[in-house]
Amino acid sequence: MSSWQAEAGNSAFYGKSGRGASKAKREQEYAVVGLASKAPIGFIRYKHKAGDTIEIVFLAIEPALRGWGYGSEAVRLLEEHSLREGWGNSFQAEVPAHNGLNLYFWLRLGYRPVRTEDKSGEVLMVRRTQEGPG
Repeated sequence: MSSWQAEAGNSAFYGKSGRGASKAKREQEYAVVGLASKAPIGFIRYKHKAGDTIEIVFLAIEPALRGWGYGSEAVRLLEEHSLREGWGNSFQAEVPAHNGLNLYFWLRLGYRPVRTEDKSGEVLMVRRTQEGPG
């Protein structure tokens, strides 16, 4: 396992603080981002929230492969899968307000800010698809 995978895995599965990590871990699901016939190149972690909302909690792509659309494709595939399985049609991600590149990533995918920076220093980005779940 490379150092970026270990760092991403620790962030993805244990969150920003150790408090309540085991409970949070059980409520969240993840997928490995990969290429055909190659090792994993990233992780996407998400959780089902109330109603028809899926929160994308964490997304990481190997640094050398960023900028090639793999993160965007991972989000798109998660959205498609969520619609197909009837999980929901509203997607959200919290983004650090100081990270312009991250904000731009979500804007390009059609997410819009619905809550500006709060005490956590994050902006809530939301995308609601036209299709309903199921």
